[in-house]
Amino acid sequence: MPVVSELDEVSYEDENNSHTTLYDDKEELDCQKHYDEDDNIGRLLTKQDELQTILEAREKKIVELSKENIELQENEQRLKNLMQKMRVEQAKESRDITALTREFTQRLAHVESQLKETIKERNLLQHQLEETKLEIDKRILASDFEEVIKEKDQQIKELTEEGQKLAKKELTHTTIIKKLRAKEDEMDRTIKSQEAKLEESTKEVDRLRKSIGAKEEQEKKHIDVIRNLNNSVKKLEKEVSMLKSDLEDSKEKEHSLKRSLDSTYKEYTELQKSYSAKEKEVEELKSDLDSKAKEDLKQKLENANKEATREKEVLISEIQQLRYTISRTQDEANMREKMFKDEIASLQKRLQEAEERNEELTKNMSSATRPLIRQIENLQATYTAQTISWEKIEKSLTDRLSDAQNQIAHISEKERSATEKYLEYQSKVTSLESQNSTLRQEKLQLTSEIETLRTNIIVLEENKSRETYTLDKVKQNFNAEITKLKQERLNLENTMSTCLEQLDFEKRKVKKLEEEIKIKDARALILSGSSPCPSPTGSARSSISSIHNWSQDEGHEHGTITPVNNYRMSVYESLRLGSGSSLLENLQSQLKQREGEIFQLQSEIAKLEHVKESMTQELVMLSEQNQSLSQKVNDLESLEKEHRDLDQKYNTLLQMYGEKVEETEELMLDLSEVKSMYKQQIEELLMKQ
Repeated sequence: MPVVSELDEVSYEDENNSHTTLYDDKEELDCQKHYDEDDNIGRLLTKQDELQTILEAREKKIVELSKENIELQENEQRLKNLMQKMRVEQAKESRDITALTREFTQRLAHVESQLKETIKERNLLQHQLEETKLEIDKRILASDFEEVIKEKDQQIKELTEEGQKLAKKELTHTTIIKKLRAKEDEMDRTIKSQEAKLEESTKEVDRLRKSIGAKEEQEKKHIDVIRNLNNSVKKLEKEVSMLKSDLEDSKEKEHSLKRSLDSTYKEYTELQKSYSAKEKEVEELKSDLDSKAKEDLKQKLENANKEATREKEVLISEIQQLRYTISRTQDEANMREKMFKDEIASLQKRLQEAEERNEELTKNMSSATRPLIRQIENLQATYTAQTISWEKIEKSLTDRLSDAQNQIAHISEKERSATEKYLEYQSKVTSLESQNSTLRQEKLQLTSEIETLRTNIIVLEENKSRETYTLDKVKQNFNAEITKLKQERLNLENTMSTCLEQLDFEKRKVKKLEEEIKIKDARALILSGSSPCPSPTGSARSSISSIHNWSQDEGHEHGTITPVNNYRMSVYESLRLGSGSSLLENLQSQLKQREGEIFQLQSEIAKLEHVKESMTQELVMLSEQNQSLSQKVNDLESLEKEHRDLDQKYNTLLQMYGEKVEETEELMLDLSEVKSMYKQQIEELLMKQ
């Protein structure tokens, strides 16, 4: 029998040890699972932060690309405006050329009529000379007659020479008219060719606009997709934060719930096995669907990228063609300027020749009469004054031309710098496109990661639902216990208040009795002066007994003793005999619990303050980014203003150039009118002679 009992004791101890080891293993497994879940949640949070930073960078890059696209569209509109201005200028030049040709034809007709009139007048003069010769034969001697004939012959020779020169001028004018007509034909051809090119360019620009609109729509779609992803990420963050808070609460209550969870651990393992099998099936289905969707999206994105690259190459080629046409028009304008300058120089040479002829005529006409000489001198004075004024005008015009040329050179340099900037922007666009492609690839990776995160979150939500169910049960139990404790606390507080009132009442009675005892002692001392004084212990006992008897007498006076008074007496006796220590211990334990709750609240407040500090730092970072973006916007606005100023200066220079061309034409007309005036004056002088 003792051997059997010993064996039973050993088996019982082994069972207890195995039970304790199993319990410890379960606790270790639970702790490891919780730690693994915490690590997974931390990794997920870090991944979410990285994804948010990447998405924000992508959004910034997309905004920059949209801004650069808008700038390119504005440059296209400006180029179109320049082309329209060039068309208007070409139309003006063609009109001016037609007006010049008409004026030259009218002037030539007028000169021809004047020549015919001069020929008629010459014939009349010849008849008059013959008549005068006959009269002079009758009146004047032979010697005088010969001198007069010589003078008249000289005049006739001069007139014939002038007629020959006028004929030569007519030939030159006719050749000039032919050249101008040929130039008109060439200009018409060039204008037609340029109009055809402009029509083609307008068609291409319309097509480009349509393609750009399609691109903008695609970009808007991409932006909407990114926004949806951002919203989903934010929702996931909120859910993760809620899960964090729930996990923290569950950790705090974990130690209290371990005992209740041990009984449900077996059921939980069985459910996990069934759930893992179902999860595997769901994950296989999701992986198949996700792979198909990803392949479709990749194909669509590759096609869109190819179309975008093709359209960009076409745009670049068209921009180069437009630049080539602009350079050709500039070269043609420079050639025209050179032609006009050559014509001005030739006209100036003709003026000098006419002046020399006038001087020769004045020298030859010195032998004429004095009034003619005076008139010629007056004409010479006016001519010199006019020449001085014309020289001043020419100097001012040359100065203006030099200034205009300098301005044109400055503008050409600015245009070169603008073209260089445009090339830099093109390089930036290419780099941004490459970055966009990389970002799209990263986006696909992120979408796959987000899907995996979603699956993990679904699993966590299911685990959370189970834990919440168990927590709800535990909370209900705790709430019931808390209500019971509250009721007990209220009862204890009521009893404490009654006890305190009774103590105060008894203290007052004790004070009164002590005063009465002192009075009695004083009287006794007075009465019995030589009697021995009682011991203090006996007096204290007598006072206590008197107090007790007095309280009993009061109870008899007031009637029967109530249960409240009995309760008060029992509490008082329990406090006096040592039961107050247990109440104090209970109160101290409650105070410690309250202090623990206060400490938890303080820790939560510290966490919230830490979160507040992190949020303030993020706000500071965002404000700095906003300031940098505003500075970039201001820089872009200043560049646009500079570009507009350059366009205005270029337009003003073109207007100045047109005005100068008109002034030169007016000067040519004035010179022709002056020549005609001189010719008329010479003819009048000849008629008077």
